[in-house]
Amino acid sequence: MTPKEAVSEGEKRKLAQFPEFSWSAMGHGTYMKQIDDFVADNFVFRYALTDVAGQIKQWRGWAQDDIQVFSDKGTHQGGGATTAAHETPAAAVRPPVAPASNQAKPSQTASEGVTQTRRPDGSTVGAGVEAAVVSQSDDTPYQNIESVIIYKNRAVQMLGGSPQMAVPFAAVVGRYQQELPQTNIYFMPIPIGADYYLPAKVNKGVMREKLVIDHALSLLPQQVRPVHAYEKLAQHTSEYVYFNTDHHWTGLGAYYAYTAFAEAAHITPLPLNALTKKEIPNFLGTLYHRTLSPVLKSKGDTVEYYKVPVQTSVKFYAAGSRQGQPTQLYAEYARGAGAYGVFLGGDYPMMKITSDVKNGRKIVVLKDSYGNAFVPYLASHYEEVYVLDYRHFNGNIKTLIQQEGIQDLLFAHNSYVFLSGYTVQRERGFLTGGAAVARKASASEAAQ
Repeated sequence: MTPKEAVSEGEKRKLAQFPEFSWSAMGHGTYMKQIDDFVADNFVFRYALTDVAGQIKQWRGWAQDDIQVFSDKGTHQGGGATTAAHETPAAAVRPPVAPASNQAKPSQTASEGVTQTRRPDGSTVGAGVEAAVVSQSDDTPYQNIESVIIYKNRAVQMLGGSPQMAVPFAAVVGRYQQELPQTNIYFMPIPIGADYYLPAKVNKGVMREKLVIDHALSLLPQQVRPVHAYEKLAQHTSEYVYFNTDHHWTGLGAYYAYTAFAEAAHITPLPLNALTKKEIPNFLGTLYHRTLSPVLKSKGDTVEYYKVPVQTSVKFYAAGSRQGQPTQLYAEYARGAGAYGVFLGGDYPMMKITSDVKNGRKIVVLKDSYGNAFVPYLASHYEEVYVLDYRHFNGNIKTLIQQEGIQDLLFAHNSYVFLSGYTVQRERGFLTGGAAVARKASASEAAQ
């Protein structure tokens, strides 16, 4: 047994440390249990054996027509009904010292595979993109590990659920429009990439995610502005817009969604060549750690991020606190399994980004972790950007908008999240509860 790290990057958890002795712990039996945990986490060759476990996991299951299918009875197969697999509360990546930075019902034509949805005014949603979304139809073998398809050296999530599951969330967005009639409200449903990359032998040529997204948009009040990120990303699927080993999109994927938002908001997006591209190599993401696939480990990822050419100061607010703490727009110290944390530093309950774009425009972004890679682009167009994570924020959005004079509100959620009843419950509550958390910052904080 040799000394080991305090944290296992491969398993994304803290390792047990040698316990301090006390007669009380000995008497209750917890001391010996803690020693057992320490030994289990720190024996020699432990990491080599976890790699072997990954190989064994790849071999189990059954094969048919060059398809290897893996089964885990404990895994929920209907992704649309749960977000626990990939949107559980995540610890924010924080620096030791964080100074302020300068830096109608859907229908599908079977013969054509065309999906069009009509909104209440008779206009169609999502028409014209089908030619860009072609289901993968070759005979390349793929693997299914715990509802994750590994195909062409890429992990792809499967989306469960039906278009009808989008009805509750659309109703919540409609209620926000009713209660905030002077606010410009946007909804950007974010695709997880299933339609773009799943082989035809899995999805049978049905663009399930498009059906769900189009139906959600068709249910919105006419005053809510849809952001067509799905269509924009569909034009760039041959580019590096989703990770190979992680469930998120990349910085480039988020950039294309930003251009879709710019179209909806009638602003001019920055061209890529106006941004500074940076990279963090050797990234293995959540889908690798879920499957332990040697194929994914060999492929790997690079976290690319594009820095906006504006000066910003950023604060995060812990749950229940009105005292902001300085942090950064890009946590450039992020490395390893936490490299996606470069975007905003992680998932805080609330953040406030103040830029040197002195135009008086303000926006609230209600997001999941996909929003982290998207939000920094907004600093080039808004003087103030308020970032709320739906899992951790406990304030009152209506109060926040009214007291801070915020003009725009964007719902930015991936398909798993906006189909979840948990999201509906949380975001309905933000209209009525937690007013104390949303009170306006003191004059002294506003001046900083």
